[in-house]
Amino acid sequence: MPKPKSIAAVGLLALGIALGVGYDSMRSQTPGLTTQDYIDIEQLYIAYTNAIDFGDPEGLDYAGVFTPDGVFALVMRRTDDASGPAPCPADGPWELADREIIRGSRPDRDGSRVCITVLEGTERLSSMASGFRDVFGWSQRHVYTNLRITPTPDGARGFVYFNQLDVSTLPPTTSVTGIYEDTLVKTADGWRFKKRVHTHDAPYG
Repeated sequence: MPKPKSIAAVGLLALGIALGVGYDSMRSQTPGLTTQDYIDIEQLYIAYTNAIDFGDPEGLDYAGVFTPDGVFALVMRRTDDASGPAPCPADGPWELADREIIRGSRPDRDGSRVCITVLEGTERLSSMASGFRDVFGWSQRHVYTNLRITPTPDGARGFVYFNQLDVSTLPPTTSVTGIYEDTLVKTADGWRFKKRVHTHDAPYG
């Protein structure tokens, strides 16, 4: 008849094996990013700021950090209490969009009333960047801090704080602040933004 200590030892061994197998199975199903992926994604964020601040006059390098069907969603919180559709500004390449485009983002989760405008595709993205250059010249600096990159089954999520500085003033002044919540995918040409949800801190209206 086996001794109690022997039975306990066998039981613990079996439990350990089961836990180990379960952990390995779970780990194998969890997507991961390599060190190079993290480096390349960080470089993508840098390429974005360089493109919008100092890039090609036609905005092609700016559009190039997105996938060809990439989406940029601009979210501005509203302060008015008017019922019905919010009179959000939308001109040039921008189009009005509904809340589905920002589903799961911070302003969506906290139930804020917001204006949402979007750019989709290379042509509209490059047009916006070109227009930004026409208005601001080289006077703006996009500064990112506290970047967090999280693996997902389809690629990665990015979350970063955003500050835009106007360097035409002395001293430079902050013109816009906010956050970006990003969907990133790895393409044949490297990591690209699939969607950027950009929420301004300052309310509109």
